[in-house]
Amino acid sequence: MVEPGAAKQDTAGGASGAQGERGSGPTPSPSSAVFRRVCLILGPAVFAFFAFGYQPPGLSFEGAAVLGTVGWMALWWMSESVPLPATALLPIVLFPLFGIERSGEVFSSYSNNIIFLFLGGFLLAAALEKWGLHRRLAIGIIRILGTSAPRLILGFMAATSFLSFFITNTAATMMMLPMAMAVITSVKEVGSEKPEEIRGFEKSLIFGVGYSATIFGMSTILGGTSIPFFISYTKDSLGIEISFAQFAGFAVPFALVFLLLTWFYLVKIRFRVSMKQIPGGRKIIDEEHRSLGRMSFEEKLVTGVGLFVSLLWVTRTWLVSPIVPEITDGMIAVIGAVLLFLLPARKAGTPRLLEWSDTTKVPWGVLLLLGGGFALAGAVQSTGLSQWIGDQFIGLNGVPALVFILIVVLTLAFLTEITSTGATAILFIPLMATVAVAVGQDPLFVMLAAALAVNCSFMLPAGTPPNSIIYASGLVTIGEMIRAGFVITLLGAVLIVATMFTWAPLMFSF
Repeated sequence: MVEPGAAKQDTAGGASGAQGERGSGPTPSPSSAVFRRVCLILGPAVFAFFAFGYQPPGLSFEGAAVLGTVGWMALWWMSESVPLPATALLPIVLFPLFGIERSGEVFSSYSNNIIFLFLGGFLLAAALEKWGLHRRLAIGIIRILGTSAPRLILGFMAATSFLSFFITNTAATMMMLPMAMAVITSVKEVGSEKPEEIRGFEKSLIFGVGYSATIFGMSTILGGTSIPFFISYTKDSLGIEISFAQFAGFAVPFALVFLLLTWFYLVKIRFRVSMKQIPGGRKIIDEEHRSLGRMSFEEKLVTGVGLFVSLLWVTRTWLVSPIVPEITDGMIAVIGAVLLFLLPARKAGTPRLLEWSDTTKVPWGVLLLLGGGFALAGAVQSTGLSQWIGDQFIGLNGVPALVFILIVVLTLAFLTEITSTGATAILFIPLMATVAVAVGQDPLFVMLAAALAVNCSFMLPAGTPPNSIIYASGLVTIGEMIRAGFVITLLGAVLIVATMFTWAPLMFSF
């Protein structure tokens, strides 16, 4: 799952970090510091220009004020002049002051059902990490896939992907990278392989861990801000509800294909891993497995809660809803969270599976970012700004769907290399819906493609937290990241377009 991370925001979820915070990764350059200071001043100036100065023809005062708010928030989000969650609080102040929406309506955006879905997912992820269950699952997957060089790389990628479905992509990468580096160190110490063979294995493994975390963060509603924002906005603007199970049914096959193609590219083409067996590889993994010991009572309970919640998510639309019509995915997540705070633990010093002190690991900033996005999207709709924006693109009506989707996906995929994934999604998903209607395309179809595209960041350390983490390891260079990531970004964009015209129509009603 993607979340606010080291160099920029995104996705999604769990226990480490909060969006807008900077962590490992390259130190900001003086030029970027100047850019942040300029945007800090330019943001409010843009708002003042539209709120007090220029009012575009055909747009109400409220719509112009919202347009100014969009410009203000976009500049601060792109530059990170202030922390991203803090920027997301601007609608609470601006909208009631300028008569755009009542304060109660604005505050309600920060308590959206999807926000509680995320909160429940974060708490489940915190329990997984607290009791070490995520580590047991990851090591088990690696042992199953074996320790020949290509299969070990695939095992690490599969384990990272599995973790990213439930916890943040940052947490998954930070957990898997030390194990990967231990294997690399063992190979170098043995020294029986040629240097170029060791380098190929090293690069493939490091990139594989980082890329797989990002790829599978796209496959779940819990994966970062872009997917849940898309889900909620689709329900609010189109009246179409997409369940956890429905989205996973669409996105997991897409992510699996993307993962396998990425593995093939890294191992067979980009770095050409010719090493067959890993010296000491099996020993390291077996030692990690032995250190875990037997599955604890607490691990079994957390597993039970996770399976129970997953079962409710999967069966909600066709089994649970007929019995409890008002139940939502967010309610199910909260049920799981409450169970974690209720069920006992046997370990001394912690009477229950989760204590409130464990919530310090929850990235609360992600929830604020989502709330700000929902508030902004609602105002764009209610003030007529969305209709006005759509009217500006009406000349593109009749553009072939394939061409239009390809342009959207490539534009957002490369834009999000230098901007926050979550902020890009919040700004562009509603815009894409409006433009889609103006050019005669299905808004759900276009928004879905956009939600996936903003996650295709593989070229730069600032692209996603996993990119920043693997760069900070010192084992890959900027040049290597750009060369490998450019191909993976293009591969992802092509795969998104292909999936939209093949698999997506079978899973959604366009």
